[in-house]
Amino acid sequence: MVKEFEIVIAIENDRKRIVEFLRASFYKHEPLNVVNGTTNGPDSDAIYSLSFLSEGKSLLALSKSGQIIGVCLNGEDTPGMIKNRKDYMSRQTCNSYSRILDFLNKVEHSVDVWKLTGADRALHIHLLAVDLAFGGRGIGRALMERTRDIAQSAKYPLLYVLCSSFFSAKAAEKMGMKCIYSLPYSAYTDDTGKPYITPPFPHTQVKILIQQLL
Repeated sequence: MVKEFEIVIAIENDRKRIVEFLRASFYKHEPLNVVNGTTNGPDSDAIYSLSFLSEGKSLLALSKSGQIIGVCLNGEDTPGMIKNRKDYMSRQTCNSYSRILDFLNKVEHSVDVWKLTGADRALHIHLLAVDLAFGGRGIGRALMERTRDIAQSAKYPLLYVLCSSFFSAKAAEKMGMKCIYSLPYSAYTDDTGKPYITPPFPHTQVKILIQQLL
C-alpha cells in the first residue's frame, strides 16, 4: 500500500502555511470556536500554540504533493505554565474569546496532573488538526504517536493533551492515553442551570488525557 502522507518537523518558516491551514481546516470545526462564533480564529500573534514552533517538537502531515493535511503543535509544559498560558492568551485575544479562556482555565485547574503523576514536566499536545478531506486515514493518530516518540527520545516523563473534540480524544485513547478528567459540556452552566457551551454532536465533553512515559 502506497503511503498517502509523510510526517515532518514543523519549523518557523512554516508559520504562515500553518496559520492558513488552521483557518481553513481547524477553527471552522473546533467545537469551542464553533459555539463561540470565532471560526476564523484569533490573530496569528494570538495563536498560543505557535509560540512552541521554536522548540522543534511540532509536526506536519504532508500529502504526496506537499500540501499540509495535518498539524500537531507541541511544546514543553511545566507546573507553572497554566498561568502563563492564561496570561498570554488574555493579553493577546479580544473579549470574544473570554468564554473559551474561562472554560479552559476551569478544566485545567480541575485536576493537578503534576501531583497525580509526580512528573515535573511533560510534552503537551497543544493543538491537533486534520484536514476533513483526509479524515479517517489515521493521520491524527499518526501525528500523536510521532509526538510520543519525540517525547520518549527527549526523556519526558509525561505526554499530555486536553481534547475539546470527540475525534482527538478518540485518537488519543486509541494510542493508549488515559483520561484523568472529563467534563460534560452540559455540566458547565450559568446560575440558572443553562449550559454556557453546547457544541454539536458528537462533541459532548472535554477530556484531559495523559500517558506516563518513564
